[in-house]
Amino acid sequence: MAELEKVISELQAEIDSAVYMGHSYKDCIPVSLLHNALSLLKAQEKKWIPFVKRPLTEEEKRNHPDWCFILDGEVPDDEQEILLYRPWKNKDGYIIEMDRYMDNGDTVYLECAMDIENGMYWMPLPEPPKEET
Repeated sequence: MAELEKVISELQAEIDSAVYMGHSYKDCIPVSLLHNALSLLKAQEKKWIPFVKRPLTEEEKRNHPDWCFILDGEVPDDEQEILLYRPWKNKDGYIIEMDRYMDNGDTVYLECAMDIENGMYWMPLPEPPKEET
């Protein structure tokens, strides 16, 4: 995060300097600095997001008697394909795989792994490469 803050600070200084000199910042900021900032920002947005299960409150139990748990925090969209990290008893101690998050309104689950457990993390799939023409 310190690296990102440094690049943001450098960008702000370039913008302030350009504005002070009466120039458009678009004409003054080095492309390499913009490229570095964009790369760092993209890297920051690709973070593992935890699945956080919690028990229902008494009110939630009354409103949804068939539910067993609530997911707190950010969750994928219904039918979204995701990268899934889950702890596992293998030589590496984890598995990373593709899965699909399913939410039918009453039940949430993963198409392949099925049960969502604390200790699992997800992230959106990256954009596929663009074909060069």
